[in-house]
Amino acid sequence: MVHFSSGAWSRNPKKFYRVLIGGRTVKQTPRMGKIFLNWVTEDVVLGILKNWQDFSAEVLNHKPVYLHGGHLIDRAGYNKFKELILKGVELNPEAMVADRIFWAETEYRSNINVKPVCEC
Repeated sequence: MVHFSSGAWSRNPKKFYRVLIGGRTVKQTPRMGKIFLNWVTEDVVLGILKNWQDFSAEVLNHKPVYLHGGHLIDRAGYNKFKELILKGVELNPEAMVADRIFWAETEYRSNINVKPVCEC
């Protein structure tokens, strides 16, 4: 008798999302976004989107000024951002939240066009 074993993966029917923050595609100071939330449900994503307006209003002292989201997070600081953006949001059991976010100096400025001074 031949016995076959299947090593097939099964996918959880529940959908999960990853949320990245702080990325910027500007010429002067581009940087990659970092993972803020991982394995969160759609309800969590919608909850943080609902909190964005209150977060930005508080950071800008309720003045109608446009500031890029990454700059708002920089101005508030990550811990304040996390506190305000997750306010009232019920995280699902699988959810993971970044304790800290660090942007390395090399991620702020691109060296793509930098050429050596000396062609030794």
